[in-house]
Amino acid sequence: MVLGYLTVRALDRVFKTRTRTWVALTVGMIPDVDLLFTPWGMVHHTYTHSILFWLPLAPLMLISIPFIPIYFGIVQHMFDDALVGTVPILLPLSAMQVGINLGVPSAADTLLEGGAFIAAALIAYRNGDVAKLMSVRADSFWSIIPLAALSSMTFIASREFKVTLVNYAFSSRNLTLISLGHLLIAAFLLASSIQGVRALSRRRRKIDQASPRYDMGD
Repeated sequence: MVLGYLTVRALDRVFKTRTRTWVALTVGMIPDVDLLFTPWGMVHHTYTHSILFWLPLAPLMLISIPFIPIYFGIVQHMFDDALVGTVPILLPLSAMQVGINLGVPSAADTLLEGGAFIAAALIAYRNGDVAKLMSVRADSFWSIIPLAALSSMTFIASREFKVTLVNYAFSSRNLTLISLGHLLIAAFLLASSIQGVRALSRRRRKIDQASPRYDMGD
């Protein structure tokens, strides 16, 4: 999530675009959508982690400049995974695995995720994303989408890898640090979603108050 966010915001600056915050927070997790289909036989870290899978979307960047940050926010996922593990970058043409394979979890993985988390938090604070997400405004409600993606994929992954989530999440120092980062992000997105619900509730009350009321005796 955070590396996708950093990629999107960096390219937003280059191309003078402004990707919606919830989109910037979601795109980096999109390749892990294969987790949702594991009950039907799809294997995690296969087709959706191939650069060829996303290649057909590349021409859209020629049509829509705002799509450029989104596209690279998605495909950075494969290069990120290639640092700490390996990915079948050329499926279905080749099953060859490519990557540095620093390990997950490992000190390198923890530094990568922790450093990206801190960088994303600082940038989001400076560019106003934090203030927007934590304000009472209808757009804040859409934080529910990256929250749902993060939560569902975490739970599905724990089932897929046959681990007890809580025990595994805090079973080592590296995993504890990574898990705390996940919890902080989830708590922030939940608070943002609640602010959105508050805004929508206020809007509804204003509409109700402005609506004409008719006395049944008239």
